[in-house]
Amino acid sequence: MSADEPERLKELARGNGIAFPFLVDADGAVIDRYGIRNRRQTKAILPDPTALVLDADGKVRYKRIDVDYTVRPPASDLLDAVRKLTPPASGRPGTAGLSGPA
Repeated sequence: MSADEPERLKELARGNGIAFPFLVDADGAVIDRYGIRNRRQTKAILPDPTALVLDADGKVRYKRIDVDYTVRPPASDLLDAVRKLTPPASGRPGTAGLSGPA
């Protein structure tokens, strides 16, 4: 999620081999909806460093906000949150479409 101009984000994606889409939030409406605006930053619209997992209806099922952008949640926490959303497959609850250890 970024308040940057779409063209700048496209250049960033191309230059770094990023294939997933960015959410452009120029006015900060989405940042505010999820309560993640960085209030320490007054010169630009920026979210706090945040990890969100949303369900199919857009409801937040996992949210972690950090002050330090270099601190990230463990991948296992995110995978656990996603697995809780995913319909069962092959008799293993919550593993559809995920690779790696279950």
